[in-house]
Amino acid sequence: MTSVVPDASVVVAWLVEEVASARARSLPAGPWQLLAPTLLQVEVANVLITRLRRGLPVPEDAPRSALDALRAGGIGWTPDADLVDQAAAIARRHLHPIHDCLYLALARREDAMLATSDTRLAALATALAIPLWSPEAAPERT
Repeated sequence: MTSVVPDASVVVAWLVEEVASARARSLPAGPWQLLAPTLLQVEVANVLITRLRRGLPVPEDAPRSALDALRAGGIGWTPDADLVDQAAAIARRHLHPIHDCLYLALARREDAMLATSDTRLAALATALAIPLWSPEAAPERT
C-alpha cells in the first residue's frame, strides 16, 4: 500500500470548506496509508483556533471535535522526537522552518508521498525527490 504524509494545509481542508477541500477530501477516501508526525495535531488545532478568533467557520466544538476525528481517522502517528534530527538537518541545509521539515523527514523515512497545499513546502519536497500526492497518483487496484 502506498503511504502519504498529509500536512496541516491538507487536513484543515478536510475539516472546513476551502477552495482545495474537494481535492483534499479525496485523500482519506483513497487507497492510502496515512502517516503523520504528532505535530500535525498541534498545527491543526492552532489553525482552527485562529479561524475561530477571526470569526471564520470551524467544526462544532473545534478544535476538540476535529482532534477526536483526526485521532480516530486511521492515521499512523510518529512521535516528533523520532524525526527531529533528520528534520533539523533538512531545515539547516535548506533554511526552511523545522516544523515543515518533520513532514519531509517522515515522508523520506517511509518512502511516502507528501500531500500539501503549501507551494514552498512542495517545492522543497520536489528538490528532495519526495513525490507529491495528487488524486491522480492512486495506484491501480487489482
